[in-house]
Amino acid sequence: MGIEVTLANRGQVVYDDSPDNGAKLIDAQGRQYNSRLHQVSEGQSFGGSATISVGDRRKGMIVFEVPEGTELAKFQFALNSGFADQKGEWLLR
Repeated sequence: MGIEVTLANRGQVVYDDSPDNGAKLIDAQGRQYNSRLHQVSEGQSFGGSATISVGDRRKGMIVFEVPEGTELAKFQFALNSGFADQKGEWLLR
């Protein structure tokens, strides 16, 4: 499963991190799945890291391995390789 993400640096310093590390998929049962480094056949992956200057943006696919037939419910993302205090969460439909 791939999720395309656009990261925009609205801060005051260069963003240099691994977006894949802070991404999780959550299924309808509450189980979470971590991202995996894989080649993608559609789109472009982050390739494990992203360096984004102030005011710039990057788009990339984050890939997950989930069992076939899994009902996915949410995408969760946190900066700082997942260690940021705040996390964003989006419902998947």
